[in-house]
Amino acid sequence: MYRVMMESPKKHCVLRKTKFHSVLSSPADQTEVITTALSKMVAIDMLPIFFSENRIFNGFIDIAVPRFNVPGRHTIGSNIQRMYLDVKPMLEEKLDATSYTALITNAWSSRSTKSFVTVTVHGIDSEWKWFTFTLETIEFADRHTAVTSREHRENILLRCNLSNKIVGIVHDNASNITCAVRTSKSVGESVPCVAHTLQCAIHRGLALEELKSVIEKVSSIVAHFKHSNVATTALINHQRSLKLLEHRLIQSCRARWNSTFYMLERILEQRQAVCAIDNETTSSCARSSLNMKISDSGWRDMEILGVLLKPFERLTTVMSSENEVTILMVRPLIHSMLENYMTLNTDDGPLSTTFKNVLSEELRNPFLIATSIDEHCNVHAVHLAIFLGTIISVTVSRKNLFSLLAFFKFYLCFKCVGIFVGSPFSNKYLY
Repeated sequence: MYRVMMESPKKHCVLRKTKFHSVLSSPADQTEVITTALSKMVAIDMLPIFFSENRIFNGFIDIAVPRFNVPGRHTIGSNIQRMYLDVKPMLEEKLDATSYTALITNAWSSRSTKSFVTVTVHGIDSEWKWFTFTLETIEFADRHTAVTSREHRENILLRCNLSNKIVGIVHDNASNITCAVRTSKSVGESVPCVAHTLQCAIHRGLALEELKSVIEKVSSIVAHFKHSNVATTALINHQRSLKLLEHRLIQSCRARWNSTFYMLERILEQRQAVCAIDNETTSSCARSSLNMKISDSGWRDMEILGVLLKPFERLTTVMSSENEVTILMVRPLIHSMLENYMTLNTDDGPLSTTFKNVLSEELRNPFLIATSIDEHCNVHAVHLAIFLGTIISVTVSRKNLFSLLAFFKFYLCFKCVGIFVGSPFSNKYLY
């Protein structure tokens, strides 16, 4: 389903009284305007469709607009559907005018354990402005095999008339979606998500026996505080007495990027409070089944691991940006990571040495050694993006820059390979 593309809600969240009264010339106008604004709020903020039936919200409306009858979920749903039908032609026109686009796809599960698939489209219009919006987010009840995943994505492209415009699709490293993309003839080049690939490499490093015991120990301690009101209260009291920041401990989750780093960073921050609780006898009843004692060597291992993971947290954050083009930074940043942080030093202990060796091997394979260039194919637009992006980032005259743009656009028209191929040339480089 197309995302309801609105103007920035910040511009319309506050209506000046003069403008408000000039628009609302009658009670019917007032009802229509408020109902439309409420529907927009539900759609843009992705609130539950039954939000308007909330008792507290209705009480607020009774005070703010006494004569307004709050619409129910059916009216809100109808308005959202109408907005969807209004915006759909605009998006279709924009896609029809675009020669090449790229996709991002991901499967996810809701809290009610329903499976959904989202597909977003990205492109560059005739004025070299980057646009992006959601094509569909629908429930996917079938088994997520390679065949069903491929058919689902291809059907979306057929409905949106994009079958011959896709130059590439970004996806995670799951075997089913990887196979689906590589066996499809209409979704373009397979481009594994850089951030997900990076996290997979980190998970292999964290699976080392030297680290598993430490991570499992910290995770069990955090779980204890999460499930014990007595322990949580004791933690807060010690934070106040030690003048520490009153932060809650963070639990790691394999599906949440960098969560292990955040967990270690937080417990190191609260080390004094956690150790003080462990030395108490009054809180023993709350932790009778759990020994929270961490040895000095365990704390040292956590400090070392925190230092090793910090650069990866920054790299993942940079590569997850939604407002910046990141493809031209991939190989330079990975190379910089290997050279500056994964190189062995004389003072590295066994833990650091093993972790660096594993991560170096995991990062070199997908990013630096493996390449799609061989004796039978030309340079991909991905590599041109990196090369040209580097040139532009230094200094180029306006005339030469547009010559590069013309050449790159010419290359795309005839080669049709790559992903986000025009995006290195954002507006900030053109003026």
